[in-house]
Amino acid sequence: MNQMAEGEKTQSDGNVYAHIAHALARGYTDLYYVNMDTDEYIEFHTDDERGVLNEARRGSDFFEECEKEVQVFVHKDDQAAFLKTMNRRFLAEALDGRLVHELVYRRIKDGKTFYVLMRISRMEDNGSFVVIAVKDIDELMRQRRMEERIREERIVYARLQAITGNFICVYVVDPETEHYREFSSTEAFEEGLKQAKEGDNFFAKVRENAAIYNHPESLDQFLAVFTKENVLAEIERNGHFSLSYRFLLKDRPIYVQLKAALVEEKEGPRLIVGLNDVDAQVRQEKEMGKQLEQAQARAMIDSLTGIKNKYAFNSSAERMNRQIETQSQESFAIVVLDVNNLKIINDTLGHQAGDQYLKEACKIICDTFKHSPVFRLGGDEFAVIARGNDYEHMEELLEVVSRRNAEAAHTNGVVIACGMAKFDGDANVDEVFARADKKMYENKSKLKSGTKNNAAL
Repeated sequence: MNQMAEGEKTQSDGNVYAHIAHALARGYTDLYYVNMDTDEYIEFHTDDERGVLNEARRGSDFFEECEKEVQVFVHKDDQAAFLKTMNRRFLAEALDGRLVHELVYRRIKDGKTFYVLMRISRMEDNGSFVVIAVKDIDELMRQRRMEERIREERIVYARLQAITGNFICVYVVDPETEHYREFSSTEAFEEGLKQAKEGDNFFAKVRENAAIYNHPESLDQFLAVFTKENVLAEIERNGHFSLSYRFLLKDRPIYVQLKAALVEEKEGPRLIVGLNDVDAQVRQEKEMGKQLEQAQARAMIDSLTGIKNKYAFNSSAERMNRQIETQSQESFAIVVLDVNNLKIINDTLGHQAGDQYLKEACKIICDTFKHSPVFRLGGDEFAVIARGNDYEHMEELLEVVSRRNAEAAHTNGVVIACGMAKFDGDANVDEVFARADKKMYENKSKLKSGTKNNAAL
């Protein structure tokens, strides 16, 4: 009898090892041979170096042991799925009509967490027995997640490109390790920038390439600002980093804007760095600015005489008022001038003659106050803001105006009434102008009465 029993045990163990060998042939290492009817099991492990199968332990209540050990050996987020699978009734239903059921979960061993694939196989020759084979697939899962993330990033980048249409490239950077991946939108960028699409030392490589691919006029600014410390500090302060400069794309300078921000991903924070082609926008803005400047300049020019107009005078006065407030205004004088007899000429000879008369008067004023801006305030009124040489020789210049008026009175030439006031601690330009204007009207009255006068002071 003993010999028969021993023979039966030997045959039984032979069946066990035949089943185990069947499982091992599939590349699994940690194995459990379970009797679904009695819950008895045998646990095997394989030697990591030699791949030799070793029996680790035997037990009589497999499913109860699973419930006890799940807290220790299974990641907390996967424990529910594991316990659902390690249930006799569930397995019976899962394997009903099928030979295999699989579960991927995270296992904990020696304090490390890694992905494993658990493959549960029902034996074809005896449905009461199952072999549970566990295989380390952590590297495979990480590779798959990396590929999925890259696909997701490409999708996001494609959508971003479809919306904006002007991103040259986007970098995804690990802020700790500086490992990066790059996605480009143009062949010109791919060909022009000889930098690996994936690598390490992101900031060092970008700064190294800047010496080659940045416009010389932008290089110093770029190198001074684009450092890991500056970028992360600016993001912490304002939520993003932005830098505009000129970039050489196939030796053609274009305006670009570099933007960077931190985003949270499954693997941790990632620095997203985008290089945006803003060349057309910047050039358009520059052209618009140039046109606006030209328009503003035209708006400050009197169309008849070609000198500055009242709008320009008011702008100068506002600027001078700010200087007066800060006590930084240099010495100046306001000269107010009025062309006599313009209405008579318009009424008798016509407006063309009147316009010519104004032009002649304007030339006389400009020739007299050669070093100062002259403004036509409207109609027959002009003004001068005298500084520097004209200010220092003001009395001499007013004498010139007086002599011209005396000559013009005898030759039917252009007579110009004149009044001047110097800045003397006034609150604003208007006060100086008012005093000069008053003196101009006094001078105008005397000119009409024929009184000799050179005192426009």
